[in-house]
Amino acid sequence: MKKFTTYIILISLLLIVLGGCQLSNKPNQDIFQYMGSYIGNNSAVGNIITQLPQSKAFKQVTLQTKKKPYGMVIEYGDGTGNIKNSVINNATYLIALVKNVE
Repeated sequence: MKKFTTYIILISLLLIVLGGCQLSNKPNQDIFQYMGSYIGNNSAVGNIITQLPQSKAFKQVTLQTKKKPYGMVIEYGDGTGNIKNSVINNATYLIALVKNVE
């Protein structure tokens, strides 16, 4: 019985430690850490998009990287609020942060 209790305690401690090492679901609020990224860096572009307004309505991004001018097409679902202002705001951030978006 003592051995069983010891195993339960060790497993519990292991789960607590591993649970503490879990990544947070909250996006990093410093969007400017991606300044200087390139359009081919899917991770950086995706992280920028998820931190912009209307990110909850974000569906997919298609990168245009085969020939210049490089660009991207971002598709949104149903959003709330002023969509036109959000699109202008998001485009401004992407142009400012991603080096080779034209």
